[in-house]
Amino acid sequence: MKKQFLSALLCILCASSYFLFTAAFSAAPFSSVRAAATEDDTSYACALAHDIYLYAEKNEQSGLFCIPYTYYVKVLSEEGDYCYVQYSEDAAPYTAIYGYCRTEQLHFVDFVPERPFLFYPIEVTYTLSAGGTFPAGDNVFSEVTLTYAYYGDYTVGSSLYWYVALDGERGYLPKTHDISYDLNTDFEGTMPEEEGGNEPSPVNIPVAQIVLGAVLGVLALGVTYYLVRPRRPAPPKAESEFDI
Repeated sequence: MKKQFLSALLCILCASSYFLFTAAFSAAPFSSVRAAATEDDTSYACALAHDIYLYAEKNEQSGLFCIPYTYYVKVLSEEGDYCYVQYSEDAAPYTAIYGYCRTEQLHFVDFVPERPFLFYPIEVTYTLSAGGTFPAGDNVFSEVTLTYAYYGDYTVGSSLYWYVALDGERGYLPKTHDISYDLNTDFEGTMPEEEGGNEPSPVNIPVAQIVLGAVLGVLALGVTYYLVRPRRPAPPKAESEFDI
């Protein structure tokens, strides 16, 4: 019975020691501290390529536009190969767009980005056709400039377009030039270290946790030694001179 009790105690000590050491060395903080996710546990994912499309349906023939590089979608649900997402929000002149992105193309993060969506106006000037004789004077409007809300690029063969909104309506404009906007960098702390990259940050391990784990480990070694130590042979029985 005593040996069975010590065996059970040994198992408990070993398991406790292993748990404490594992927990201590795996408790490294995230590479950078971020704001907590939203209360409804909605997550965000970043577009780290220039050709990540927002699709109207779960197929690659229903592309609407490419998510601007380094900007985010709000992931509402994960549905296998696709995620149901929201891009932009209802803030005039923009409106939120709901659709799907390929799950494998997204870089998920565990924080709420400060600038998840790109807000970028595009001005387009149109020259009005002179359909007749203009009246005399200087107050003749021969051009008009419209400001569109830019969502992203769209490609059909060799033709390039912008997906834009104007007065609550969304559609496409021929892309006439490349646009430049500020890129997000807040995802950089979430990228895995490449080989030969920077050394990982040192981990702060609680001293008390290490000491307790060490004590339990020593006790486990003591119990193990007691159970497996070689038994001393019993001393030989002294022969009596009266034994026949």
